[in-house]
Amino acid sequence: MHRLGLGMLVLAAATAQACAGAPKPVEACLTITPSDKLHTYNGQPHVLPLSVYALSSTLAFERMDISALLAGDQKPDGVVGGPLELLIYPGQVVEFHEVLDPQTTQLGIVADYYRRPNDPPGTRRVVVPAECGMFGNPEIRLSPTDILLVE
Repeated sequence: MHRLGLGMLVLAAATAQACAGAPKPVEACLTITPSDKLHTYNGQPHVLPLSVYALSSTLAFERMDISALLAGDQKPDGVVGGPLELLIYPGQVVEFHEVLDPQTTQLGIVADYYRRPNDPPGTRRVVVPAECGMFGNPEIRLSPTDILLVE
């Protein structure tokens, strides 16, 4: 009986140690506030596709060409998850909340705004902390033509 009790104690300790050593997933939140005139072309607002990447490092994500990110043909170094695809409607605020890979430190966001060949490039990519804040979440605003980080 004593051996069985000792064996159970050892098993419980090993299980507790294994659980304590496992990295915890990262909880990430983001408030997305789109303009009523979001993604305007031909005088009309349209739905805007967003891609959200879980990042452990931002360097390769920030250096990669936007069209390559949108095509999804390559996965830049530092990407640990995604992309998660969102469709954002004009004027409809979105509260993004996801549990992500434990290595996630940042969210990389790419907006698939339509651009004609002679249009200025605008801002179509931002990086925000992967966190859910006690006093508010990271926030982005989507203008008719650009993605903006709210500080």
